[in-house]
Amino acid sequence: MGSDKQSMKFYIFLMLGLAFDSSSLWAQPKVEGGEIVLSGLVESGRPITKLEGNWHFYWKQFLQEEQLKAGALDKGAFVAVTSKGPAWPDIPEIGQKHGYGTYVLRLKDLHADAGQFTIVVTQFFGTHTLAVWQPSKGIYRKLGEKGHPGQTREEDRPAYGKTLGVIDFPLDGSDVFIILHCSAYYLIGSLSEPPELVNSSYLEEVENIQWANSFWILGLFSMLLVSNISLFLLRRDDFPSLMVAVYTFFSTLRFLATEGVVGHFMDHPPQWVFYLTVYSIGWTFPLALASYLSFFYYSFPGFIKPWPYRLGLLALVSFMVLTVALDLDPNSGLFLVGIILTTLFGYIVFQQIRAALHGMRGAGLSLLGLSILLVGVGHDALLFMGVIESIYIGHFTMVVFIFFQSLVVAKNFSMAFQTARRLSKSLQDEVQLQTAQLQDKNRLLEEQKKDIASAHDIQRNWNRYLEEQVLRRFLPSEIAQDIAQGKITLFEAPVEVNVTVIFADLCAFTSATEKIGAEKIGQILNDYFVAMTETVFSEGGMVDKFIGDGVMAVFGVPGSSQPEVQARQALRCAIAMQQALWRLNETWKVSHGQSFSMRVGIHQGAAVFGNFGGKKRSDFTVIGPAVNLAARIEAVAEPGSIFISRALYELLSDSSFEFVGSFHLKGLQLDQDLYRVKLSLQGSHKDPLPAIAS
Repeated sequence: MGSDKQSMKFYIFLMLGLAFDSSSLWAQPKVEGGEIVLSGLVESGRPITKLEGNWHFYWKQFLQEEQLKAGALDKGAFVAVTSKGPAWPDIPEIGQKHGYGTYVLRLKDLHADAGQFTIVVTQFFGTHTLAVWQPSKGIYRKLGEKGHPGQTREEDRPAYGKTLGVIDFPLDGSDVFIILHCSAYYLIGSLSEPPELVNSSYLEEVENIQWANSFWILGLFSMLLVSNISLFLLRRDDFPSLMVAVYTFFSTLRFLATEGVVGHFMDHPPQWVFYLTVYSIGWTFPLALASYLSFFYYSFPGFIKPWPYRLGLLALVSFMVLTVALDLDPNSGLFLVGIILTTLFGYIVFQQIRAALHGMRGAGLSLLGLSILLVGVGHDALLFMGVIESIYIGHFTMVVFIFFQSLVVAKNFSMAFQTARRLSKSLQDEVQLQTAQLQDKNRLLEEQKKDIASAHDIQRNWNRYLEEQVLRRFLPSEIAQDIAQGKITLFEAPVEVNVTVIFADLCAFTSATEKIGAEKIGQILNDYFVAMTETVFSEGGMVDKFIGDGVMAVFGVPGSSQPEVQARQALRCAIAMQQALWRLNETWKVSHGQSFSMRVGIHQGAAVFGNFGGKKRSDFTVIGPAVNLAARIEAVAEPGSIFISRALYELLSDSSFEFVGSFHLKGLQLDQDLYRVKLSLQGSHKDPLPAIAS
């Protein structure tokens, strides 16, 4: 029964030791004058004793057994080894950042029957060799080491982790000396944490529980990492889930580094492991913070502006560069990053409060997780500074923090999934509705196919009638066919175009009508209009209208053409019209005893082409200054001649024209220079052919 009570007492002390610094439960002996008296250790049941106080210290010496036997202990100085003790640069006798030395502590009055004890050195960023010297037994034995201390930077082989050594106390309780060789060439030297004398059984139990907790936390980190990576792979545009995965990875890396996992599984890890561990501890804080800053920036857009976001990232990167450039130790590094953390955290917390007040989805959960993490960081900072005595809870609060941020991501993912499901259901319903409507339309379409086929026949007949009976009377057959097929549209809004206009008029025709009857006049006009129309069509022009015994023809519409091309078409057409009239006169002299001469005027310029009129009566024609000027030129032309404007003359620049003179035309303020086309009698029928015709 007594044994059970003792076991219960031990485990109660064990659990209390995990929750609080166990050294605070008993009176703590002090190191004074380089020695500590441990006679009451067994009676008090104290499992951990901090070896805190003034140790013997020997600067730039690695004391060996021979030196100790020769009385070197009497020549050492005293250096405070405490959690708040001075570093080497702050000790006047040393005043150097890098170097090496030997710490020595005398353990008094502890017998072998007190049980087995272990010396634990938790100075992670130094290189140590731990030895024990028992003068009464003549024993000097190395207990353990972390790396290999050296007298120069080249000899030094740093490592990361604890230094452990089991001490066998003598039966007679004689003195035992702890010899600690220490070197520091990478970070600031000195022991920042006092070694501890720990009951070996208690230490084993504590380490088992700590490793169980470590693997439990590591498992949680791994699950959160895998889940957020999976969410990102499902939605590649979900940048917040990637950022949660990134700072989960950095948190996991920091956890592995601070717990010394590599050193636990390797007795003598390579030197690169030390540097990897140091940088992992120094850089994972800013990297994780940068990842979380990015998470918040993309999760709650608009609450963090781009310039503070970029400034925060720049500050964190600058810190990482400084830790390398200035060779900072963890304490200084944590102080610098603490300033950045405090500033950025304050800014993020402020913005998260704003986001929560604005009702942003997930902002409340994110703020709660961040608040829990801040509590853990503040607690561990106070513990590190020695203000409170407890256990570090930062890893636990980090797991909770990541869990809440993962909830935000998962909630957004769930909302997106539910929205997609609703949209998919709505889409299915819409597809069914559209399918039913399409089936109805198909049935209606089948019913309309017969009507459409009939309508097509009617349309083809109408197009044929339009082409043969209407359009071909005024347009060349190719253009008429294009209009009938819809390639050229006539009934659009009037547009401004560049055209060449011909006006042709029979001379003395009115007086001739008084001499011959109406029937002969009709035959003459029909012969005349047919010949003129065919001539215009042969050159690609459009017969705009017949005006009494006159003809108006236009080139350049409805199909557009270059100014010089349409001008030459019009000129050839006018010459051909004179030739056609000459042949008609030969016929009319025989049948009717009549012959006529024709005057022609041509001009090129701007006009408006389109459909003019109202719903009941409209005319498809060309109007404008170019038309008026062509009509005025025709009015002053000599019978049997072709007059052209100066604009047309300058465009063609041909020797086939001769200057007639300047004319004052009706309706125009300025006189107009006009030119006559040179005609000559050539060919078997003595047709008038100017040189331009060739």
